[in-house]
Amino acid sequence: MEATPDYLYSSGTPHKIKLSLPNVKLIFILREPVYRLIYWYKFAKQKEYIPQDISFDNYVNQQLINDNFDHENTYTYMRSLEQGRYSVYLKPYFELFGSDRIYVNFYEELSRNPKSVLEKICGFAGIDPSFYEDYLFKVYNPSKAVKNWWFHRNYEQFLKSMRQYTQDKPIHKVLRKIRRSLDPIYLRLNVQPQEKVSISPTIKHALTKYYKQEITALEKLLGRSVPWESWN
Repeated sequence: MEATPDYLYSSGTPHKIKLSLPNVKLIFILREPVYRLIYWYKFAKQKEYIPQDISFDNYVNQQLINDNFDHENTYTYMRSLEQGRYSVYLKPYFELFGSDRIYVNFYEELSRNPKSVLEKICGFAGIDPSFYEDYLFKVYNPSKAVKNWWFHRNYEQFLKSMRQYTQDKPIHKVLRKIRRSLDPIYLRLNVQPQEKVSISPTIKHALTKYYKQEITALEKLLGRSVPWESWN
């Protein structure tokens, strides 16, 4: 198995996968587009891809204004609005592989009942689901609000350097264990609860309008309704 979410947004990837693995089975987990957009906004601020003082409204407006962007030269964090149009990107996969080789589920269902969703995925993939009978489901790599940015940048850079220099060395596994002990300490010292994202009525209306046709197109492609309730 191999997992890379950005495959969905790479135009040449479906054909390359078809050439290399014609009988592959594909799994997609989709998140409600507006909440996905909010997540990207938080993540982009956490990573300092965007200014700390930029509002969510401004973040969305920049993408609405530049909707006809150059895919090859636009950073992913500034394509998060458009990438919520899942049907556009899923269509080539359905055309090349057929619906019987594609399993689509939703992040919201995975969050509510991870064991049930993973058992369905196992059934689709033809593997034994018993692994999940007593599995402890945890949240990994959540978005964070940082207290001290200097500390955060250096901690992130340290982890990145260690991964690069030890990736193929025996010590890599040892360092991973050490990091599992360090991360909780770091989180207590330098992370605080994130502020609630404020969204103006104007942007709410713009997002509802932007994704309205996409929801219809996605349901038509999948042949079933999506479990996304109104977010506003």
